[in-house]
Amino acid sequence: MALETQKISVFQKDDGAALDRLLRARHDARPEIEAQAEAVRLQPILAAAADVLAPYARTHHERRSVSAKGLARAFEGSAAAYRSTILNMPVIMAESVLYPRAEGAYRGGIESIKTPLPHLGWAQILEPKRNANKQKRMFGTGYFGFITVSRHIGRDNTHSIAQPYVALPDDFMAIADRSKDGRELLQEFGRLSFLVNHDWFHSILVGSINRDVARPSIHAPAVKYLNFKRAYSGLDVTKDAPGDRRIANFVHDRNLRTMDRLWPQLASRFAQDPYEEWPMRLQREILTAMASKPDSVLAQAVRRYRVAWDAFSVTADKDVMDSVKMTPADFAMKLLAFNLVRAVPADHALVAAAVAGTGAEAIFDKIYAGKMARTTLFGRGGGYAMPRSLVRQEEICDTPAEYGAAVLEASAQAIGMAARDARQAFHYERMKPVERAAAIELVNTRAVVPQMKI
Repeated sequence: MALETQKISVFQKDDGAALDRLLRARHDARPEIEAQAEAVRLQPILAAAADVLAPYARTHHERRSVSAKGLARAFEGSAAAYRSTILNMPVIMAESVLYPRAEGAYRGGIESIKTPLPHLGWAQILEPKRNANKQKRMFGTGYFGFITVSRHIGRDNTHSIAQPYVALPDDFMAIADRSKDGRELLQEFGRLSFLVNHDWFHSILVGSINRDVARPSIHAPAVKYLNFKRAYSGLDVTKDAPGDRRIANFVHDRNLRTMDRLWPQLASRFAQDPYEEWPMRLQREILTAMASKPDSVLAQAVRRYRVAWDAFSVTADKDVMDSVKMTPADFAMKLLAFNLVRAVPADHALVAAAVAGTGAEAIFDKIYAGKMARTTLFGRGGGYAMPRSLVRQEEICDTPAEYGAAVLEASAQAIGMAARDARQAFHYERMKPVERAAAIELVNTRAVVPQMKI
């Protein structure tokens, strides 16, 4: 299905019941079908990613894994191996749909809120931790996070689906909802947000991201036999996982560690935050390459958004909104700038076409001058604070080009490993118990494997 025909779910402030129904549908869905459908939607992104990553694949296995078909297989394979899928298509909602309905506490750098949805085995809201005295919208636009829904049997979840969301100010959402032009603007914003979203990469590397987001099932092959060594959700999977014991430290061959252990090693190569900064730069490199082609999917999405904005700016209120101290039209242009800064540089033709005749040059200039743009997206990294243990000062890249190449090389390697992890997990799952025990014993009794050169 073409991106322009995709229907984006939009929830206004009184649409809490509709959101519940969507989450119930996620809860009841067959996870393999959800993953396959998302892989189809991701084809424009995966095709562009294949072009960008191919020069950095070092082996035949990596070259196959980062092809367009290989990336789709890796996405579906990780979803099946961990029984956890992170969707890339966001839902758009008014801020008050979510937050007044939630109760919860801060845990580390993430706010985890269990939602009052009694028909679900588990649903939670995750977003970057907000200061208690100041709720800061990302780039001054909205709140971004996940609602993760898990199906349970007793206390054990059998699979999980993480639904990304964008929560925008109530007053802007209400103004947009008053007209057909405004509603179409929200649809185009959602479609463009899908293109710039990097959660597909998180989903492939689901074994190495925050467990609270992914919530893989303890019954999943990769969890039982590979790399989930830490406890989560009150369960110690090293003790509570049914069946045979998992492999503790190493899988595959003598030179390859599991994704769970190699992810921070790959990240430390270029002083990179392994959870957000790396995928953000990867997606930006992919989209810049995509935009270099005539009439790309990205260019079409930007053009449709601008057409929708032109109509919306005529009919929308001209008064400044209380929430963001901007007019609705200016805020809608800020949403476009927020998406484009994660896709192409400030001097790109897409930016010029997007801003022409709008009077929004200052809005774009401010976003492109921000720290995230100067470091993570177009610089040498450093937009996020790095754990000291992950930073090897002598290996920090000297130039933005070197940094971008390091991101792409590490990404090709990581995707190849994730694809192999999924196949390895199912290989162990198919073994007879005695054979599996022998294979696990062989791996666990090998001499310590030196850390691979990266």
